[in-house]
Amino acid sequence: MRIKGLSQVGMAVKDLRKSLWFYNEILRFPIISVKELSSGVIDEVYGLKKDQKVKFALLRTGWGTIIELFEMPHLKKEAKADSDRPAMTHIALDVGNIKGAKRRLAKAGIDPVSGPMVVEGTEVMFLKDPDGHLVELIDMGVFYYVNRYIGSVVGRLISRAKYGDLDKI
Repeated sequence: MRIKGLSQVGMAVKDLRKSLWFYNEILRFPIISVKELSSGVIDEVYGLKKDQKVKFALLRTGWGTIIELFEMPHLKKEAKADSDRPAMTHIALDVGNIKGAKRRLAKAGIDPVSGPMVVEGTEVMFLKDPDGHLVELIDMGVFYYVNRYIGSVVGRLISRAKYGDLDKI
């Protein structure tokens, strides 16, 4: 099996309108679709009650990855992450100008959780979306071009040379 790339990231949200404001208006991801989903996959995968409807939106990112937002009104507003099980920690979005992103967010009344700061040659800043999902904005600088044009080759070489024997990790 060959993975071509990351296709989608799905996120449960409490209020779809607030999340669409953040991801479409603030982060400028175009909305592809907004619809209501009924039973079926939703029941089977997420364990929701039979016949419970879920509002669902698809947004497209700059590199073509899709952000899926599932409005699940039964979510607790201030629910804490379950530290007793594996979970995703954040999504990272590549921006071309971290300082410009910070100014745009400030105009919208959004304060960063941390940063901007330099980490391993890239500038990063963390913020939270309306549901508290951690979002990293990263300005990769020259690493953007390395990743975009020769990333898969370099990644395979490093993986084989440096991490070929997982028992040594």
